[in-house]
Amino acid sequence: MTETNSMMVSGMSMKFYRDGSKALVDQSFAPRPQDPKGFHIRTLYDLPGLKFWTWDLIETERPCSAGTFGGDWGGPFEFSAKLTADMDKQQPPLVGKETLNGVATKVFEMADPKEGVKSKVWLDEQYGLIIKWEMTPANGPTQTMLEVKQLSFAKPPASVFAKPVACAKAEAEAAAAQAPEIKTAHQVTSVHLEDPPKYTGPCPVIMHFTGAITTDGPGTVWFKISAGVTGKEGEGEVKFSAAGTKKVSKDLIVSTEPGGGGGSALLEAAMEDEDGRHGDSIARANNRFEFDCGGGKR
Repeated sequence: MTETNSMMVSGMSMKFYRDGSKALVDQSFAPRPQDPKGFHIRTLYDLPGLKFWTWDLIETERPCSAGTFGGDWGGPFEFSAKLTADMDKQQPPLVGKETLNGVATKVFEMADPKEGVKSKVWLDEQYGLIIKWEMTPANGPTQTMLEVKQLSFAKPPASVFAKPVACAKAEAEAAAAQAPEIKTAHQVTSVHLEDPPKYTGPCPVIMHFTGAITTDGPGTVWFKISAGVTGKEGEGEVKFSAAGTKKVSKDLIVSTEPGGGGGSALLEAAMEDEDGRHGDSIARANNRFEFDCGGGKR
């Protein structure tokens, strides 16, 4: 599946491949003034193993990075299910049916009277996949948040899921080094990131992000919250005297292009060992939030 996604970066091309337990996401955009080389990375996911590998196809000297994830790999069907669940709460009217990019769709329209934001969604009739999503802020032009350009359910070739030599080399070096595993008596069992209030006005702006971390026992938890196109992030620690849930928060600077209609936030957390280190067992939760920089730049 190929889509154009402007939720975080305008005009980002995203290709999704899935074959059973393996998935790959290819992200790219053409050269532009602020990025004269353009952008092109790929991320391979081992879904049952909760592992990923990411490499850069432009800056090839950059090492392959690897890690673990909490289960949400950003798949288009999973994202569509989340967004349509939010739509169902509003009970938007069906305004028509259209064939868009070769896919039969139902068309829904929604409006937020408080913020003055209008949304229009083309929903695949057979699978519930969002084929197109438009947002129109109160004082700005309509922006296409995402649009599926090509959809195929054919089995991808095995070569799509082959790790490059750099990733295989990195794995071999790590195994040879036999670095001691960072072990902790207890673990972070779940994390949750709340949706911040919608914002409309000049950017950049400081937004307050709040999340919740749950552990199965006492210990010190490292956490990091990151948000927005600017890539701002904040880290911290929270101590647990017993198993339970605690809230964490950070104020982050968020900005995007004028008229932008959304952003993405990520909460990561891991239990530290007695030396204050944490390993690759990191719990993650992400969400997308709405903000509009139509008020211009500060």
